[in-house]
Amino acid sequence: MAWTAPGTDRVSLLATPQLLLFAFGVIVLQQMATLPAVGWLAGGLLLAVIALRWSPLPLAFWAGLAWSCWHAGALLADALPVGLEGVDTAVSGTLASLPQRQGRVTRFEFIPDRFQEATDARLPRRLRLAWYGQHPLLHAGDRWRLHLRLKRPRGFINPGGFDFEGWLFRRGIRATGYVRDHPANSRLGPAPGPRHALQRLRQRLEAALTGELADSPRRGLLTALALGERGAISADQWTVLRNTGTSHLVAISGLHLGLVAGLFFTLARRAWAGCGLTRWCAAQHAAAWLTLPAAAFYAGLAGFTVPTQRALLMVGVVLAALLLRRALAPGRGLALALAGVLLLDPLAPGSAGFWLSFGAVTVILYTVAWRQPGRHRHWRWVWIQVVLGVGLAPLLVVAFQQVPLVAPLANLVAVPLVGFVLVPVVLVATLLLLPLPALGGFILELADRLLALAWRPLEAAAGWPLAQQGFAEPPFWALLAGCIGVALLLSPRGLSVRLPGLVLLLPLFTFRPEAPAHGAAWVTMLDVGHGLAVVVRTENHLLVYDTGPVYSARFNAGSAIIVPVLRRLGRDRVDALVVSHGDSDHAGGLAALRTAIRIDRLYTGDGVRDTDNAEACRAGTRWTWDGVEFAFLHPDAEAGDGNDGSCVLRVVAAGASLLLTGDIEAAAEQRLLARDVTAVRAEVLQVPHHGSRTSSTAPFVTSVAPDIALVSSGWRNRFGLPVPDVIARYDAIGAEVVDTGSAGAIEVRLPAEPGRPVIHRTREQERRFWRLD
Repeated sequence: MAWTAPGTDRVSLLATPQLLLFAFGVIVLQQMATLPAVGWLAGGLLLAVIALRWSPLPLAFWAGLAWSCWHAGALLADALPVGLEGVDTAVSGTLASLPQRQGRVTRFEFIPDRFQEATDARLPRRLRLAWYGQHPLLHAGDRWRLHLRLKRPRGFINPGGFDFEGWLFRRGIRATGYVRDHPANSRLGPAPGPRHALQRLRQRLEAALTGELADSPRRGLLTALALGERGAISADQWTVLRNTGTSHLVAISGLHLGLVAGLFFTLARRAWAGCGLTRWCAAQHAAAWLTLPAAAFYAGLAGFTVPTQRALLMVGVVLAALLLRRALAPGRGLALALAGVLLLDPLAPGSAGFWLSFGAVTVILYTVAWRQPGRHRHWRWVWIQVVLGVGLAPLLVVAFQQVPLVAPLANLVAVPLVGFVLVPVVLVATLLLLPLPALGGFILELADRLLALAWRPLEAAAGWPLAQQGFAEPPFWALLAGCIGVALLLSPRGLSVRLPGLVLLLPLFTFRPEAPAHGAAWVTMLDVGHGLAVVVRTENHLLVYDTGPVYSARFNAGSAIIVPVLRRLGRDRVDALVVSHGDSDHAGGLAALRTAIRIDRLYTGDGVRDTDNAEACRAGTRWTWDGVEFAFLHPDAEAGDGNDGSCVLRVVAAGASLLLTGDIEAAAEQRLLARDVTAVRAEVLQVPHHGSRTSSTAPFVTSVAPDIALVSSGWRNRFGLPVPDVIARYDAIGAEVVDTGSAGAIEVRLPAEPGRPVIHRTREQERRFWRLD
């Protein structure tokens, strides 16, 4: 495609600068709090058309922005009607993913039929459902009629935390819910169509893999290599993969698809030439035609997930250039693949995988493909791993606040072993499991043994003291400087630009986030759903009060929420951890937090089980950090147990104070007032027991007299907390009530000088167009 503007040469619309500006337009939209109005888009189009006289670049940028905006707008319009939220609804549709059993719950994606008998309201095109307890056997690709209770997507919003709402939005899931126990829940039969037939085949293969590998601890890893299903990978295995920088090896995306396509292309070309068929078609052209469906089949085995679609498109770009006999410059090929991926999935830039995959290809092209091979070609693979470790460091610091220092060494061995040996062997075994189960099982056992041999050194490397290096989350300017520094450091121009490159990298790895002044304290009540976790920072110290709930064997607030928040702050240790009492919504993340983070002092209340090296919190215990006083007010030796045995901690900064109360109820509140009514006075109060009726008695609320009342509660939680009666008591004294279910994580800054504490609501400050208000 080309165009000619007056006074200009003929310019291709698919030139590299235009493709990159299109991609930039798509990416810009992901950072917006709200979608641009139609008027702004129309004005931008007019200006871009006028600018065509001089350059097509503004139009390319506008096209990317408009395409991404249209796609996002269509998804936003596909929302669950408010009238169906929290209401039992009979829905017929199709299971669209492999059911994943985790403990007592099975999760799956569900595509409702376009027309529903039970409601005239239009349901979202894709749902994410949970079925608790015992239920009939579920098969992907089957049609069911289910009684559901649905709600709009809502996730935890914490600084540096995982954006569950964004993850669902990128997958096109616009409602979540669970299956209600109902006698009318029934299977309607298999759904027609090749897509659903493919899902049924995938589930049969998964069942066959599970049967053959039932006793193998590496079952989840091998299933991930064969089908892209990673639900059975254990938490310990994920830790090894993260610490060694090899997580990408169990994701069927660019690496695996590219290696499989390259291997198949090589074999097909040699076989075609060996059979003497080159008189009808050149061997490389025939191999290209055969490779594309083979790569598509492998992507289909992985469920045609978004990463596999991106990888398949990149493979297609390379094969198309070969078939069209076009010399494809590395930069142009990368730009074409980038634009093609964003045409297919404009929301892809919201995932770290998008940046890491294209970042890795860019680094390889920049440091290897555009240079002369040199005399020592056999060192090239070693060099690639080194430059990838350096080149991806800025992205890893921003995305995960960690850099796996052993990644170059681990990938040097693991990538060729997994890509050229394990993946082909696992694929052959998987395809043989159904027609020839004995042969497929034998080959799969061989793959399991090979993986066992490779896994031992990975486990050893993951345990090295410097396997992972943590850093604070840097600001954008430090990321930009770091990327420029990497480009200079890896440039082929010689040593003259290496030193400036190192200097530009320094802010990325030495950045320290803003800290409270001496005498001030910053308090963050994390968004953990129905539970409690609070981080208190002073000038040089950090305290964590409670560790949030445990939701399942694979998900708890300690590892999923608190640890990422601490890493974002650049902290690898906690000066003091207080676990108010033993209820699972307060102590559920304790074990995971103690495993991941060094804890200098641990204080525990009643009923806490993990008490190794712990001290019981007792009234009268006091200490001072950086001009901020900490004191336990409760429990004393005669206090009750359970909720009333919660640790009550008072934090007194120079300008204001905070009272952390755990789950104390009326009896403990009365005991606190009887002991010293003035000691409970605080400008900021953590509302006891999540705003339950059993707490926040009128005398207690009046005596504390907070200006700000913080409630840790889940959005639309089943307990109905905080209850209206309790909120009314705080309203009556003029307190500002803020709850995490509505605001996300809440930061309150206790000043170093007398004055009202400042509140920051994460959901409000980090708004994105896909999040609920």
